[in-house]
This record gives sequence, C-alpha cells and structure tokens, in this order.
Amino acid sequence: MPTARDTRKALCDWLYLGQSPRSTLRTPPLDMDYDKFSQTRLRRIAGAMGITDAFAAWRQKKLRYDNDPEVQEDTSLRTLKPAP
Repeated sequence: MPTARDTRKALCDWLYLGQSPRSTLRTPPLDMDYDKFSQTRLRRIAGAMGITDAFAAWRQKKLRYDNDPEVQEDTSLRTLKPAP
C-alpha cells in the first residue's frame, strides 16, 4: 500500500515528466484531491527535484481551476446525497 510520502513523490515525478519535452505524459489533472497533501513537503520535494517553477505553475493553474464557479458548482452537486 502506498504511503503519503510515495504519493507526494509520485505527484512530483508526474509534474517532472509532464514538463519534459521528451515525455508524452501531460501534467497531473486539475480535478485531483490536492488539498490532502502537505504543501511544505511537496515544495521540498519539488525543490530537490529542480522543478520548483513547474510546481508553482501547476499550483497556480490548480488554484484557478478550484476557484472557477462552474467547478465549484459541479463539486457541490457531487457531494449531494441522492434522495432515499
């Protein structure tokens, strides 16, 4: 079973590969549950990997996505429980 550390490292690996011109992999999706990650640790891992700029750019994109009214409306609809 993956640990939180493994998951944070995997996200940073994904960002690294997503910004590489040699990779066909794209950056991580914006609809992922990013808030569960320790921001301090993610920044530290990104810094150690030399992807601070790519991490910051993706984070800004993620924040814009999360604050989009249509996304917020869609999220609230998914959290509603169906009527019995």
